[in-house]
Amino acid sequence: MKIVLLPIFILLTFASTGQSNKKSKVEPGVYKLFAQKYSDGQRDTIISGFELINIYTSSFYQVVTLWQNNYVEFGIARYNQSGSQLAHHWFYTVWIMDSLINLTVEVALTDSGYNQKLRNIPNQDKKATLSEAYSTVPAVGISDLDGAWKINKSLVIKAGDTVINKI
Repeated sequence: MKIVLLPIFILLTFASTGQSNKKSKVEPGVYKLFAQKYSDGQRDTIISGFELINIYTSSFYQVVTLWQNNYVEFGIARYNQSGSQLAHHWFYTVWIMDSLINLTVEVALTDSGYNQKLRNIPNQDKKATLSEAYSTVPAVGISDLDGAWKINKSLVIKAGDTVINKI
């Protein structure tokens, strides 16, 4: 009996290892934040009041945040992933303009998107963790920049009149 179970155990181990490697990296696409939690070891805080969209292309990453007061923030970075570590190499954000920032998060893929954690955020005398959960948003496009800079409509003001510019 033990001889029969050993090959089955080995087969199941290799099969499950192969399955987890099929989708091991965040794939190009659009992802929407649906949960965000800030933990400092003593208290968990749910953060709300905004919508956040992450757009990944084959080599660039863009984040867009829409706050409840209609204020919009964005940033653009290059990224690379090694295992569960996803490194963002920011070269522009509205927060810090053209300063270079490197940020690494832990990523775990899910059936509907991915979860990420940013650990060791300085918080007075403690280290905090920011946990986020993202779901995939269906998107269409034909280039790496579709969704980043696509203009849908523009308005032109001429002599006090507003005219819709046909695109």
